[in-house]
Amino acid sequence: MKKTLKYLLIAVAALLVLVLAVIGFVAATFNPNDYKPELVKLVKEQTGRTLAIPGDIRLTFFPRIGADLGQLSLSEPRSEQVFAAARQMQVSVALLPLFSRQVVVDRVHVDGLTLKLVRDRQGHYNFDDLLPKEAAAPGTAAPKTEKPAAMPALDVGGIALTKASIDYRDEAAHRHVAVSNLSFSTGPIADGKKSELDFRAEVAGENPQLALKLAVASGFTPDLPQRKLRLDGLSASINGRAASLRDLQLKLASPAFEASPQALQAAELTLDAAVTLDGRALGTRLSTAVQGDLAAQRYEFKGLRLEASAPNPAGGALAFKAGGQATADLAQETARVALDGQLDSTTLALKAGVKNFAHPAIDFDLAVGELDADRYLPKSEPTAAPAPTKAGQAGPEAVIDLSPLQALDARGTLRVSSLKIMNIKSRDLRLQLKASGGKAEVNALTAVLYGGGVNGALSASAGAPQRLAAKLDLRGIQIGPLMKDALDQQPVDGRGNVMLNVSTSG
Repeated sequence: MKKTLKYLLIAVAALLVLVLAVIGFVAATFNPNDYKPELVKLVKEQTGRTLAIPGDIRLTFFPRIGADLGQLSLSEPRSEQVFAAARQMQVSVALLPLFSRQVVVDRVHVDGLTLKLVRDRQGHYNFDDLLPKEAAAPGTAAPKTEKPAAMPALDVGGIALTKASIDYRDEAAHRHVAVSNLSFSTGPIADGKKSELDFRAEVAGENPQLALKLAVASGFTPDLPQRKLRLDGLSASINGRAASLRDLQLKLASPAFEASPQALQAAELTLDAAVTLDGRALGTRLSTAVQGDLAAQRYEFKGLRLEASAPNPAGGALAFKAGGQATADLAQETARVALDGQLDSTTLALKAGVKNFAHPAIDFDLAVGELDADRYLPKSEPTAAPAPTKAGQAGPEAVIDLSPLQALDARGTLRVSSLKIMNIKSRDLRLQLKASGGKAEVNALTAVLYGGGVNGALSASAGAPQRLAAKLDLRGIQIGPLMKDALDQQPVDGRGNVMLNVSTSG
C-alpha cells in the first residue's frame, strides 16, 4: 500500500513538472503578436473590412491558459468607420485535452462590445456581406469540395458578455433602437450536460417610443447529435413603456421547454401581463400546453386557460375567465380557437377562426347566457348647455365614424339567451353579421320582446357618403310593460305592432 501511494505521488509530481515545462516552453518561444499582421491581412482579403488590434496579444497562464486580445475593432466594408468594437476579449482553453489533440474552450469573455447595425433606404443591412452566401442555383452543380476532416471535440466552459451595447437604425422606416447594459453569461456548455444562462438588457427606441428592461434566466441542456435544446425553469420578463402602453409588465415562465429544428413542446407555458393604457390598468394571465411542428409551421395550444381583469366603464372591475384550445397554421395563415368561459356571472361560448393574417378574414359563433349590459354602460352625467349659435344656425352634430368598417372582414352569429340594455329586456336574441368591403350587415335579426317578436335587419356603410339603415318588424308587443321599463311611465297599455324602415346618409 505504501509503495502504491509512493508511485502515485511520483507520477503526479512528474505530470506537474511536465505541465510547468510545457507552459515555460510556450511562454519562452511562442509570441502570438507575430501572427497579428497575417490575421489583419486575411480579414481584409476575405471581407474588405479592417481588423484593428492596437495593443499586444498576451498569453495568460493563471487562472486559465489562453489569450487576452485587449481592445479590437472591425470596420464597415471598404471604410474606416467602426462596425463593431470591444474593450477586451479573452479566450482560455483547458490544458490537459491539448495533449490528446482536443481543443476544450474553457472560457470566452467579451467586455464592452459595441455593434452599429444599419438598414439603408434600399433595405440592405451593413452586415449582409458577413452572412453565408446563397446556395447554387437549381440545376447547377455545386462545386466539389474535399470531405472536411473531423473536428476536434469542443467543450465550452462558459461564455460571458458584459457591458455590451447595440445601436440599430432603420433609415427606411425612420426607426432607432438602442440596446445598452447588455449582459449574457452561461455555465459550462457540453452535450447532454445541464447548464445555466442569464441575459439582461435595457432597450430604448424611437418610432415607436420604447423604454424597456429585459431579463431571461433558465437552465438549459443541449443535445447536439439530435439538435435539441431543453430549457428548465425558464423565466423571462419585460418591464417599462412601449408606445402608449405604460407600466408594462410581461412575464413568461415554463418549467420545461424543448425545441429542435423540427418541433417544440412545453407541458406548461404561462404568460402574465399587466399594463396601463389610457390611464386604465389591465391585467391578464394565459397558460397553455404548446406543441408545434416547425417544418409544417403548425401549432397546438391545449389546456388553454385565460384570466383577465379590466376597468368597468360603469365603475369597479370586469373579471373574465375562459378555457379551451387553439390551433395555428402559419403556412396556411389560419388560426382557430374554442373557448368556454364567464364574464362576471355571464356565460360565454366562442368558436372563431382567422384566415389571411395580413388582411384578416374572421368567422365566429358566440353564444352568451344572461347578459345585463347596463352593468357595463358608463353612468350618464348632466351635459353642459350647448354653446349659443347665431340665429338660424344649428350647432355642430356628433359624427359617427364608420371608417373602421373599411378593414373589417367578418362573418358570424351572435346568440344571447337574455339581454337587458337601458332597462329594456329581451330574450332569445339572434343575429347574423356579414362585414366586408366597408359595409356591415346584420341580417336575420330576431328576438322575443315583451310577449311579442322582433324581425329585422341593420346595415352600415363606410362609403362616401356614409350610410346607416334599419328595417324592423315588431309584432304583438305589450306596450305598457315596455314603456314602464324604458321610460318609467305607463301612459298606455295593450299590444301593438311597429313597422320601422329608416335610412340615413352623410
